[in-house]
Amino acid sequence: MAQTSKESVEKKFKDVFERSPGAFPEGTSLEKKVNYIAKGTEALKAVKSKELENKMKNVAELSQKFESQKGRADEKVRQDFERIAELDQQYKGKGIFTSEKVAEPKSDKKLQDTPRKTTTQLKTLNIIHKKRLLKLLCKQHQSTIHKPLIPQ
Repeated sequence: MAQTSKESVEKKFKDVFERSPGAFPEGTSLEKKVNYIAKGTEALKAVKSKELENKMKNVAELSQKFESQKGRADEKVRQDFERIAELDQQYKGKGIFTSEKVAEPKSDKKLQDTPRKTTTQLKTLNIIHKKRLLKLLCKQHQSTIHKPLIPQ
């Protein structure tokens, strides 16, 4: 930055204040004008600095909140996988994790006619509900992976 002489600064101030003479009262010295502008500049810098500080605090808080949400989501995913593993072990060989169709439940009249079939069909219904639960858990897990935690 080039050095400016006192005369150069004085000329610039005169040029500015000739265009807007009402900025300072008549007869105000150049030194008072410079001091007034310097104080205003310092106040403006302080405001800008405070705004920047507030923005940095906000970013830090959002980052901390994001990490917390990420930790909870990771824990939920871990629990979901554990639950899926438990259900997989519990229903191993029963066709729950394959794409084969499970028989649809019979009508209520047929269920009342044969108690033995009713037990088998209830077990089938139980398996169907557990299969649906697993699908929901998988979908929920996938949605937590791809969903942004902080709105943008």
